[in-house]
Amino acid sequence: MAVVITKSPAFWAPGFLIIPDDEKTLTFEFKARFKRLPAERSRELIALIEESRRASALGKKPPLTDKALLDEVMCDWGGFKDADGAPVPYTPANRAQAVEDWFGLEAAFTRAFIEAAWPEQRRKEAEKN
Repeated sequence: MAVVITKSPAFWAPGFLIIPDDEKTLTFEFKARFKRLPAERSRELIALIEESRRASALGKKPPLTDKALLDEVMCDWGGFKDADGAPVPYTPANRAQAVEDWFGLEAAFTRAFIEAAWPEQRRKEAEKN
């Protein structure tokens, strides 16, 4: 018998991208949906993310890119609109175009995933949300 804590195969995470504008900065807020991963793959990703951070700090090629991580885990988004204000559906092609158009967006998606996928286990803060 398997233990079921949640039946949801994915979770939503809030994210943001700070964008320089004419005389100030804008903060674009979005939400992203990520697949839940089995424990073993989660441990592997944590190790790869840490190894990638160390490699990047040393100017070396990271073993896991933001794109590769997002290709594996990202499955939806919210808050993205076209020039007419209509919602833009999530597709890998739409994500690739948005990432190309908005420098830093790929890192913002990755940050949202990391912060939501492995939250610190602090009950008081969790109860506030």
